[in-house]
Amino acid sequence: MKLLLLYPPDKNLIDTGLPKILEEGVGFSPPLGIFYLASSVKQRTNWQVELIDCAAERLTFEQIQARIDEAKPDVLGVTVTTHQLMDCVEIAKIAKKLDPGIKVIFGGPHVHIYPKETMEHVFVDFVITGEAEFSIVDFLNSWNQPAKFGTIPGLYFKSPDGILSGPPPVIISNLDDLPYPARVISKYKLYTSPLVRAEMVTSMITSRGCPFQCIYCNRPNMGNQFRARSAKNVVDEMQECAEFGIKHIKIYDDTFTIERKRVFDICDEIRRRNLNISWDIRAHINTVDFEMLKQLKKSGCTLICYGVESGTDEMLKRIRKGVTRKKAAEVFSMTKKIGIQTLAYFMIGLPNETRKQMLETIEFARKINPDYCHFAILVPFPATPVYAEGMASGVLSNDYWMEFAKTPTEVFKPELWIENVSRVDMELLLLKAYKEFYMRPIYIARRIFEIRSFSEFKRKLQSGLCLICNSRGNKEKSIV
Repeated sequence: MKLLLLYPPDKNLIDTGLPKILEEGVGFSPPLGIFYLASSVKQRTNWQVELIDCAAERLTFEQIQARIDEAKPDVLGVTVTTHQLMDCVEIAKIAKKLDPGIKVIFGGPHVHIYPKETMEHVFVDFVITGEAEFSIVDFLNSWNQPAKFGTIPGLYFKSPDGILSGPPPVIISNLDDLPYPARVISKYKLYTSPLVRAEMVTSMITSRGCPFQCIYCNRPNMGNQFRARSAKNVVDEMQECAEFGIKHIKIYDDTFTIERKRVFDICDEIRRRNLNISWDIRAHINTVDFEMLKQLKKSGCTLICYGVESGTDEMLKRIRKGVTRKKAAEVFSMTKKIGIQTLAYFMIGLPNETRKQMLETIEFARKINPDYCHFAILVPFPATPVYAEGMASGVLSNDYWMEFAKTPTEVFKPELWIENVSRVDMELLLLKAYKEFYMRPIYIARRIFEIRSFSEFKRKLQSGLCLICNSRGNKEKSIV
């Protein structure tokens, strides 16, 4: 029996129209969700597993059809995010057209929020919600015993009685129980990043869940309960990556620095092994200090991504970020003093935000002067407090994400929090933010001066062109 796990294409990357030489330098992050599923299936079942990352390989639907036909899977598993829902449904349709006997199972953040709506799509046979590493093993091991489907946590399935489900998904408490992502059966050499010098990059997750209460957070499948892998388990995986020839690791924890002792233990273990690899993290402003930053730097951490979100204390309080302008400025100054690069995340279009406050955010980004800046317009995503508040207050017209989940269309455009500033003006302000930050002559000169190879130049040039193209196009989406 064979399982094919597939991550859908990203049309924004496929349709850039950039020259081939630039496409080769695009940065991608491995879809760790299907990598984890693959390793669990390989370890705990007799099924064969194959992975296809359509985004990294830039596959068209015709090529996807050919790959599915070549693989001839018994089960096709697809990771679904809401903005890729239409593509995922199309892939399911392609699979059923090739062979109606292929069973299609959807997983991912979208189906966790909209399981029944997803099951109503005619080409979808099963849905797994929540953390699926153990549930998919139970599902495959019960393949010839459908009577057991109702006992599998997080599984939705169709029956003569309609759409049924097993018990709620289980939160995996001991992450050390999970095998490492199945990079060995992936095209791991494809992955790179314009933000680092290394030509071969991968990503890791060392913890799940986030205890903070930001109103815009859209990661419900991970929950608020923070769970972390042990330092040894983390560094063992880093060492495995290094043995593959990978030179840089992007740690995609929501907040890597929540447990101070664990951070120090990981840094100590990296240095004890003399592990020659660089890495970067995401951190909350309130969870770092000077001594921690020193240890991170000594252990090879080269970049920290901080969610600042706003340049005004009023908005920071409004979105329950739990930080202040003063604290953010201090942390960026401290991080740069240690010698670690910084990336700052900012948003405009927050609830009740005025044009003046949006301009203050743009100015604050220039004031703290990170190495990289990520600006976006707030999109109220489903299952977030800001989305519920928007519908309750009438700022958002209806439950449009639910409607899209039931009937996805190409003309769909998510609503923004339109209150004091129009959509068009916010889009212009977003473009202004990117121009004023990245088009500064001193910034451009500094970035060029830091380039050490032609391949690095290609990646950074491509990133810059994507920045310009996307700024002019889908301005409500993330750009960098």
